[in-house]
Amino acid sequence: MKLSDAKIGEKIIIAAVGGDARARLESMGVRAGQPAAVERFAPANGALLVRVNGIAVVMRREIARFIEVQRV
Repeated sequence: MKLSDAKIGEKIIIAAVGGDARARLESMGVRAGQPAAVERFAPANGALLVRVNGIAVVMRREIARFIEVQRV
């Protein structure tokens, strides 16, 4: 499933990071194998706040669609 489809509070593991933003996301710690959880969604398809391995990361929902995750 895509990170953009995860529910708030759901425990997930990042399976793969793709798209043009891959290098930037990986530099922020968003990499395959890292535990994560969505903490907040902004209204109207805005940004989402994701905690990845204990670090808060904010990204647009369009970017989150390039991140494959698995439920834990």
